[in-house]
Amino acid sequence: SNNNSNNNKVDSNLNSFILNDNNLHSASAPSFGLAPINTSNVSHFSDFDVTHGVDFRISRATITSRPSFLFKPLILDVKDFFVEHGDPSIDINEKRLFMIDMERHTPYYEFYFYGKPHTNYMGTDKNGEPVFVSIEKKNKEELDMDYSAAPHLRVLIRTCKSFSQTGEDEWLLIPASKSPVKELITMKTDTLGFQKLLEILNPDIDKQFLNLEKSLVFTRYKFGILYCKAGQKDETQWFSNTETSAYFEEFLDFIGTRVILKDWTSFRGGLDTKNNATGTHSVYTKINNFEVMFHVSTLLPYNPDDTQQLERKRHIGNDVVVFIFKEGNDSFDPTAIKTEFTHIFVVIQVDLSSSNNKRMYRVAVASKDGVHSYEPLLPDPPIFEKNDRFKDFILTKAINSERAAMYAPSFSQKMTRTRRTLLKNIASSVNVKKKGFFGNLLN
Repeated sequence: SNNNSNNNKVDSNLNSFILNDNNLHSASAPSFGLAPINTSNVSHFSDFDVTHGVDFRISRATITSRPSFLFKPLILDVKDFFVEHGDPSIDINEKRLFMIDMERHTPYYEFYFYGKPHTNYMGTDKNGEPVFVSIEKKNKEELDMDYSAAPHLRVLIRTCKSFSQTGEDEWLLIPASKSPVKELITMKTDTLGFQKLLEILNPDIDKQFLNLEKSLVFTRYKFGILYCKAGQKDETQWFSNTETSAYFEEFLDFIGTRVILKDWTSFRGGLDTKNNATGTHSVYTKINNFEVMFHVSTLLPYNPDDTQQLERKRHIGNDVVVFIFKEGNDSFDPTAIKTEFTHIFVVIQVDLSSSNNKRMYRVAVASKDGVHSYEPLLPDPPIFEKNDRFKDFILTKAINSERAAMYAPSFSQKMTRTRRTLLKNIASSVNVKKKGFFGNLLN
């Protein structure tokens, strides 16, 4: 059928975000994410099946992270930061890179519901806060095409739960019975507390849910890059640099592509693309379907009358992850940059001790207390050859750094408030059918 063909196309598109379901619960998944539910692996539907994200959190007690005796440490071990110098048990040639927390950052509604047959419902949880449920609809021909042990329906539940590792959304499979809503309520009453669900009548609700998902699912990132010359020890000097080195320019060309900001139409990361107010050029890259715009200190406007260079710091100081390109022998002090927002510093330095003719980089990472450790971990020694594998590694590390930082108290509380506000705004604007909420979803 046409609908089945469209679903196959959807699943194909979604695979650019996620993995084959065989790696659904594997922390060593061979790409960048988690799979949607594939019913061929589900043996029965007497109970609902729930996917939960891989717990990316790694106990710091299990990480051997100390400066190599061969080198002066790139980052000082200071209060309020955990410094990852490198773990001798890590072999990056054997480790497969993957993005953490993909279940939270996969656009399920866009791919599986928007523009396709489904019904949206609203209820309240045991705390009186809104709960929204989307359940797909299937006709008999589509159900006959379902080769699993029993026909199923996809369900997406959105709640106002606090931002946490287990997520606020639940992605379920339920039996394709004649009263799937009643069955869902029976299954979820103990955990969510809702007693009934009422069908939403607003014709624009699909668009509202799509916009909600886009505001909560992140596939675009902005990272700072701060150039630190040899002998410089404080942020005033770092933010005031106007001249760079050949090593730094080489790294910029390696980590991304230089782009002209005026009339730039892709992700701009808060940079001005009309009047050159934030400089004329920047550095941009993509990894899979993730876009990254860098805020490069020396490409942002310089004001000779401002010793603090607030225009530069306004961007870089508001990036969760900042790359420090360090030259010289001094160790970087993460407390030297005064910012409440930046939680992770990725320090990179050209390794001049290498005896071969290949460009090599040393790396260390400092994370604020409250940010759990996460993959991929640095090896010991943390020295990488400049190649595509290292680029994938460092970009994956940066994206995972920001995702891990969102669970720190300073961010998770804001995420909870934002989500609750967005859901309550939708709840206040919807009209619901007062009766018949156990309707048949099978056409």
